[in-house]
Amino acid sequence: MALGGPFLAAQKACLMPQIRGYASWMIEQGADLYTVQKLLGHKTNIMTQRYAHLSENKLKDAVKALGKAWQHHKAATEGQEGEG
Repeated sequence: MALGGPFLAAQKACLMPQIRGYASWMIEQGADLYTVQKLLGHKTNIMTQRYAHLSENKLKDAVKALGKAWQHHKAATEGQEGEG
């Protein structure tokens, strides 16, 4: 008696929370969606797009950091305008 389809489907269903957690962790650590797609074995990026919102948080953090750096640069160069 071959276990086949139903057994494999149940096995995959049990592993999905771990797989999703692994994918989410990879995105949070800075992995790009293409890398996650390949590691998870997704043939297209459609399945991997479910993790895109996690990388959007990284983008927001990057914009905040850029804003802080710009303010620091602006403050540092304001005193130099009269020089030169």
